[in-house]
Amino acid sequence: MQSARNSFNEDRWLTEAEVSTITSLSLHTLRAHRQRGIGITF
Repeated sequence: MQSARNSFNEDRWLTEAEVSTITSLSLHTLRAHRQRGIGITF
């Protein structure tokens, strides 16, 4: 049986909409942070 780590697709990236939903930050805030080079990377 595969472990949870091995069955997880490690190459998958989150979209900005997914990050917005998970973090409760607006798309505008995420975009502003990305432009300024601050906040979390996604």
